[in-house]
Amino acid sequence: MEDPVLYGEFRRQLKAVQISLRVNVKSIDNTTEKCRLNSPQTYSIEVRSDVIILLCDKPFKQWTFILPEGLHSLPGSCSGLEWIQGEGIQMRLQLETSDEGDGGEKRGELDEETGDQFLKALDDPSCEVTCSRCGAILVQPASGFKKVLPLPLGDWGDMAADMWCCKSKVIAEERGKMSPLQLTPEEDCIMVDDLYLLVNSRMLNKGSVQMEVKKKTVVPNKQGRTSKWFSILCQRCGCILGSIDSSGGSSQLETTKLYRYAICIQQKENGLSHTINPLQHTICTLMVKLFKTQMTFKYIIEDEEEHRPRLLVWLLGIDTRLLYGGAPSINREETGNSSSHQPSSSVPLEGSRLEIQLKSQPIVKVLYQTCTSDAGQRLGEEWNKDLMVHGITLTKEACLQLGLLLATSTLQAPPSMRQMNGFMVGSLKL
Repeated sequence: MEDPVLYGEFRRQLKAVQISLRVNVKSIDNTTEKCRLNSPQTYSIEVRSDVIILLCDKPFKQWTFILPEGLHSLPGSCSGLEWIQGEGIQMRLQLETSDEGDGGEKRGELDEETGDQFLKALDDPSCEVTCSRCGAILVQPASGFKKVLPLPLGDWGDMAADMWCCKSKVIAEERGKMSPLQLTPEEDCIMVDDLYLLVNSRMLNKGSVQMEVKKKTVVPNKQGRTSKWFSILCQRCGCILGSIDSSGGSSQLETTKLYRYAICIQQKENGLSHTINPLQHTICTLMVKLFKTQMTFKYIIEDEEEHRPRLLVWLLGIDTRLLYGGAPSINREETGNSSSHQPSSSVPLEGSRLEIQLKSQPIVKVLYQTCTSDAGQRLGEEWNKDLMVHGITLTKEACLQLGLLLATSTLQAPPSMRQMNGFMVGSLKL
């Protein structure tokens, strides 16, 4: 008999969790408090303040799922107990959080959401900027960055280009011939945006990167001139790390844009690094920030090479925690370089008793749809006309990786929780 798998989504604001217990049976009779299955086995569920116990009578076996620290179920709050064909047992519980556990949890998540940890890592004197795929060192300042400067929020570049008001027509025309506003950081300085970093090109380690002319690089701009874009590739693994815009002349070749979702920040002295997938961290941080500052729910993910929408993402909530245990496919920690597949920590007791410690992971829950189908393209065109929809431009490789991460999270959920109103339901880890 296979061990059951517990999957739950806990909403902190509602203090409610929807739980799915996958068991290897075919049907159930839920007319009584016990879940009686139309099979030789009879299952029963007992809910206590800190554990959920699943019992099987033939052969006797007991699984005890221990709730994460700081979470406790309310007495008599179990409801909606039912059997779903091909899925298992589902139920709803009311949970409460202890002040100590919940407060520390919120503080930790707030640091991640606002990107404070990323800025603190760059402020460390021993920090290194490395490729997220192979770990090659890209930028290694001798004694850390002298200045770590956050860039303005929003489309500040486009607004800065149009902020001049001239009475003289001649001056206005001269202003129109000027190159768009570009920032060139000095050596040992770094500028931080939601999606990228700006560093002086002379800070890149020799032999660590190579330049490649992008597709469709020569395009006319508003003034009738042409501009070229170069991709920055990792010399070791060929991963796209950033770009250089040469539209501003030779001076702009001194500035390299490194994508935050393609790099990792290592701290040599304390051995710390951003172990979570950098693409997940970057997208989650951006969506949470835009939701809190501008109440933005909808996002169009497009690739920078062809400027085509790839994904439509609709933010559902940022207060959800994933509870899981008993499945190696669910219990895995995403990293920038690889992912490990390890089972949940479980302790075998005497006879056929097993204790499983449930793990908890904060997530950003979303609805998403690809733009490959006709329906997705039509919806993308409608979203494009909505001023409340925010566009996020990524490399083509990052768009595909983001779609794969969302699809993987969907497959981890029970079948009944995978779709909503024509969208797929997915999540990204904070």
